[in-house]
Amino acid sequence: MKKFFFPLLIILLTACTAPPPDGFNAYLISQEFARLQLSDPDGAVFVDGLYVADDNGDSTFRVKAAVDVRNAFGGTVRSSYVASLRYKGGPWEDIANWQLIKLQFD
Repeated sequence: MKKFFFPLLIILLTACTAPPPDGFNAYLISQEFARLQLSDPDGAVFVDGLYVADDNGDSTFRVKAAVDVRNAFGGTVRSSYVASLRYKGGPWEDIANWQLIKLQFD
């Protein structure tokens, strides 16, 4: 029984450990922080081909991205933003596991 239990324990512990987030994960989280700053977050369309995410090490990321937003006249305007983020641990999909250091729209 002990011969079976130990390898099973190792497999379970390995499966529960998620890999650290990458630049694409930081980009997705930056979208959520950006939506919180927009007057019409539901109308925002993020341009996936126009982003750069740099892993600065020490669980920090810098994301430059573009988003199409509706203006007060109903037209669409492309805006860009730069977000600095820090991953605090836990599931990367949870925005509560991230700290927004800075967010600036151009």
